[in-house]
Amino acid sequence: MQIFEGETASLCFTAVFFGLISLSSMRRLFTVLRVLRHGERALGQCVDFRWSRSSDSDTATKHFVFAFQDRNGCEVRFEDPGRAFGGISVGTPVRVSYDPKAPAKTATIADRKNWGAVAVPALFALVFGLFSLGMLLFAALLAGIL
Repeated sequence: MQIFEGETASLCFTAVFFGLISLSSMRRLFTVLRVLRHGERALGQCVDFRWSRSSDSDTATKHFVFAFQDRNGCEVRFEDPGRAFGGISVGTPVRVSYDPKAPAKTATIADRKNWGAVAVPALFALVFGLFSLGMLLFAALLAGIL
């Protein structure tokens, strides 16, 4: 008896894919939370934004680009992946939290006003993690394991 037949194998591969998205989101969430708790702070501002449109959708996503100077005086530009940035436009001052060891990779504008950088990865991790787990359980049922 083969454990992974057609539909079961497809479900398992899809579950692994969604599991990887969940893990990536959890990694970003933990990075943001660590930086908020132990990172350094700097004053920055929104310096640009751009629109991106996926090829299979009519909706566009607005990506904000922020800049700040780290403690060494170097300008660091970054995009914060959070999507709930209300009231931000080019020139808006923001408070940036970052890890001085890797400022461009860890910088975030998450705070009490801008909670999207925490909420978005938390929501992605939860939804994709539960979806992945559900698919793995369903695949196990189809394979007769459970």
